[in-house]
Amino acid sequence: MEADLLGKLRYKELDGRHSGNGIFKYYVCTLPPPTYQRFYPNTRLDFHMNKVFDFILLRNWCWDTWGPSCDFKDYVNIHYAKLDAKYAPNIINKLELNDHWTFSNDREKECRIYLKSDEDLAWLKIRWE
Repeated sequence: MEADLLGKLRYKELDGRHSGNGIFKYYVCTLPPPTYQRFYPNTRLDFHMNKVFDFILLRNWCWDTWGPSCDFKDYVNIHYAKLDAKYAPNIINKLELNDHWTFSNDREKECRIYLKSDEDLAWLKIRWE
């Protein structure tokens, strides 16, 4: 992949306040560069779209590097369903979860990449920093 991110990345270690704590160790989100220009009507749209573009580049890289993954909410639900005996094991066990990452495409808050380990975070940093 030749493209570089337009902005920077922010890394956060998950703790008890975060969903997915205990499954994932970190999340990564994109921070676009400042785009403020006085009297420029689309500054807010450009700011948002830069975040979206960076997130898509990052998500595509994760997909190419570690393989496909599903949305974060689905991942967490499937993870806990596998631990619950009430679900049919012949169906739930066919759902494989990625061992490295997942993503959240929540445009109302922020788009995030969730990573499971220090090694996964280091690999991402090597590529994008």
